[in-house]
Amino acid sequence: MAHRKKNRNVGIIGIGQTKHSSHREDVNQPELIFEAVNLALKDANLTMNDIDCVIHGNMELFEMIHQPDLWHELGTGGYGKDSLRITTGGTSGATISCAADNLVASGMYDIVMAIGFEKLQEGNTTGGITNMADPLWFRKIQAGALTGSSAYDVEREFGLERANRASMMYAS
Repeated sequence: MAHRKKNRNVGIIGIGQTKHSSHREDVNQPELIFEAVNLALKDANLTMNDIDCVIHGNMELFEMIHQPDLWHELGTGGYGKDSLRITTGGTSGATISCAADNLVASGMYDIVMAIGFEKLQEGNTTGGITNMADPLWFRKIQAGALTGSSAYDVEREFGLERANRASMMYAS
C-alpha cells in the first residue's frame, strides 16, 4: 500500500482485451476475465502479487448474475485483495477508470487493476433495462436511454408533439 501521498501522477501501465466476438461459447465469464487480466499483467510486466486493489466494473442486471464480482474472483485473481465493485449501467467502464485514477492519485494504493467486461450472450440487457420498476411509486420506469438516432426516428414517424406526450405519459 502507498504511503498516502496526495495528488500523485497516475498512468495506465498495461491493458488487456480479449477477442471481440458476438458469441464466445468457449469461455464462461470468469474465464473471459482471466484472459484479459493475464494480457494486462503481461503488458505491464507485473504479476497479481504486484496489484494492491482490484476494481470490478459491470452492470450485473445486464449479465443476469447478482454480485458477479464474487463469482468472477476466479478470473480476476483478486482473492484476498482489497476490491471495489462499480455498477453504473452504461458508464461502468469510464467510472472504473476514474475510480482507479482516484485511488492511486490519493495515495491509497500504488497499483490498481480496473476490470470491466460484458458477455451479453448469457444475460438479457434489454430485459434488464425495460422491465425495471420503481419500488416506491409502483410503476414502470424507463431505465434505458434512446440514442439520438432512435429518438429522431420516433419523432419523424409520430411527430414531435406526439412523441413528447408519449414520453411524458410513460414517465409519470
